[in-house]
Amino acid sequence: MRNSLSQTESILNSVSDAVTSAKTLLVQASSDTLSDADRQSVASELRGVYETMIGQANATDGNGCYLFGGYAESALFCQKHRWQCGI
Repeated sequence: MRNSLSQTESILNSVSDAVTSAKTLLVQASSDTLSDADRQSVASELRGVYETMIGQANATDGNGCYLFGGYAESALFCQKHRWQCGI
């Protein structure tokens, strides 16, 4: 139990860092001085942040149980619409 709590805390800290990173990128993207190529680069970085957060949301403990999924036996969070994820 203690290990799961520690792992959960670590993941939540990582999610917090990812949100901060996304906010920074969004502020950067709102600059009038960026070119279209620069904005594409920021968009790519934001996609990476999003995919990282999806992975963190689907993290499992040492027993393979989802930390944020209750009793679910398959990944709850996906990059598609909820109805496409079988939820």
